[in-house]
Amino acid sequence: MKTLTIIVTFFFSVVNCFAQDSMQERIGKAMQTAQHPTPETLLTCIAELKDVVKDYPDSIAPKQCLATQSITYALIAPTAPQSEALLASSKQMIDVMEALPQMDKSDLNTLQGMYLMALIVQNPAQNGQRYFMQVMQHYKKALKLNPNNMLAQQMQAEFYKGMNR
Repeated sequence: MKTLTIIVTFFFSVVNCFAQDSMQERIGKAMQTAQHPTPETLLTCIAELKDVVKDYPDSIAPKQCLATQSITYALIAPTAPQSEALLASSKQMIDVMEALPQMDKSDLNTLQGMYLMALIVQNPAQNGQRYFMQVMQHYKKALKLNPNNMLAQQMQAEFYKGMNR
């Protein structure tokens, strides 16, 4: 009986390992599509990531990548018809990830800052003053939690560059 338990445990570990590799491979393939971000490549990447999220509903990585790419789309094409829906779904994913104890808080703050930054880009007159301080606080907190968070560093730099214009 003990041997059977060990074999079953090993089997599930191996299956889980292959599932993780498959998920990471699919995420990597989708992200490769968006290496040169244009609205078209981002929409393709987003569609692929939506499939990964459906196949791995309990995993954070596909949700995080999907939210990041959806917000990036809204930042690049703020007036595109898809932007509003993508931002709304990103906000929902961020709220879900916020409740997960295993979610990296630095990454979470980066996503929250990106989301608010996209709202500012969509309507600077209405949302600029409303969210400016919150965006700065999210990036500052993300970098305090993890000074090596490259996305937080890049987005903070882009935010300051945009504010100087």
